[in-house]
Amino acid sequence: LWDLQAKQTTGGISALTGITLAPLNTLFTLSLDEPDAMARRAHEVPDLKRLKLKLNAQAPLDCLQAIREARPDAQLVIDANGSWTPELMMAVGDGLARFEVALLEQPLPRGQDAALENLRFPVSLCADESCQSSAELEAMADRYDAINIKLDKCGGLTDALAIREWCQRNKKLIMVGNMLGSSLAMAPALVVAQGADFVDLDGPMWQQSDVEPSLHIDRGCIQPPLSHLWG
Repeated sequence: LWDLQAKQTTGGISALTGITLAPLNTLFTLSLDEPDAMARRAHEVPDLKRLKLKLNAQAPLDCLQAIREARPDAQLVIDANGSWTPELMMAVGDGLARFEVALLEQPLPRGQDAALENLRFPVSLCADESCQSSAELEAMADRYDAINIKLDKCGGLTDALAIREWCQRNKKLIMVGNMLGSSLAMAPALVVAQGADFVDLDGPMWQQSDVEPSLHIDRGCIQPPLSHLWG
C-alpha cells in the first residue's frame, strides 16, 4: 500500500514520509567460520569498510582478533544471534572494546536478556530478536543501546517507522537490518535507514539473481531505488 500510494503521489515515498532518500553504506556479513577463514574473507573485500561478524560462543575473541588484524581499517559489528551467556559477555567485554567493536547485536537469547538491565558494558548493545515490534520497545529501554529494525520482523514500513521515531525520541542508536531478501525487500528499508547509525542491507549482494530493476550497490554503497522498483 505504501508503494501504491507513493506511485500515485508527486514526489513519491519521500513526499509521503518526509524522509529524503540518499545513498547509504551497508555492512557486509561474514558468516561464522574458523578464525583464519573469516580473516581471509575479510581480506578479500577491501572495498567494504563495514563488516558484520557472525560469532557464536566458541572463541569469539580469536575470530575477532584475526579479522581485526586482517582489516584494521574496517568498522566491525558482532552479531551473536543470542548464542552467548552473561558470563561470556563479561569475560570478553574488554576484548571487544580493545578490538574496537562498534556494536554487539543480540548477545543473549530472546527472553533471557533481563540480565542486561542497567548493565554498564564496554560496547553498545543492540536488540534484534528481543524486539520484534514497537509493542516491545519499552521493555528494551534499560537493556539495550540500539534497536535493529527489520521490516520482515515488525510487519512492514508502518511499524518500522514507528520504531525509528521511538529510537530518535529516546536517543537510541538505530540499526536497520534484513533477512537476506531481494532488492524489492530492501527498498522500503532504505527509507527507515536514512540517518541510521548502522545499515545492514546487504541482502541483494547474496542473491544469485535479483528482481529488475535491482538496487545499484557499488562497494557497499546503496543508491536509492528507482520508482519502477518501489516507491
